[in-house]
Amino acid sequence: MRMTLQRIGVTALLLVQACVPRGLPPPAVPPRSVPTVVSELPPPGAGEGRVVLDAVEGPARADEVVQRSENMAIPQGAVGYRGALFVGPQRVTRPLCLLPCAVNLSLGHHEVLFSVLDDPSRNSAGFISVGAAPSVARHAIGRSTTSVGGVIGALVMGMFGVAGLVTGPVLLGFGDDEARGRTGFVTAGWATLGIGVALGAGAVALGLVSRPTVQPGRTIQWNPSALGSSAAAPP
Repeated sequence: MRMTLQRIGVTALLLVQACVPRGLPPPAVPPRSVPTVVSELPPPGAGEGRVVLDAVEGPARADEVVQRSENMAIPQGAVGYRGALFVGPQRVTRPLCLLPCAVNLSLGHHEVLFSVLDDPSRNSAGFISVGAAPSVARHAIGRSTTSVGGVIGALVMGMFGVAGLVTGPVLLGFGDDEARGRTGFVTAGWATLGIGVALGAGAVALGLVSRPTVQPGRTIQWNPSALGSSAAAPP
């Protein structure tokens, strides 16, 4: 029984580990390259500043994050961990523009979500600082991927695997006793235990293959009119 509990514990631990998101390092800092923007924006109003937004990848869009929460949910739409089956930040956004573009924003710090139009897995947030002087912010877009079907399949296989690991030793404990007409328990026990081990191993393997991956983006921001002036947003 103790060995059975150990097997179940190890299987459960491996399965949980297989479903935990795997963080990837952010991409390289984007080079400072001022994009060509055709803008008909009015001059910034009182309490506003102008910033040119661009992304290394494209075509892409920018949305300002106006609200964020940490509720348990299956993300849908433009969220930090798109399509991932785990707790993650939920974002409420408002559209800004297709990149590259120039926008007028209120002075201060803003969180902007950059998304590649033709690849739903390519999206990440960057922080920019809007001041009175015009600036340029370029973002290297990260990635968030997962397979919801794979994760669910791994969990189902894991549950059946644990059931086999529990039932197999029980059948082996009964044993065979021909005098009492009790036969086949040992064979069934080993078969059930083997199926449980196989399902547990398959669940772990499937979980690892379907494991969510999260790669944050990276932003650089600078003022072209101030030589040597730059401000890099946190990765």
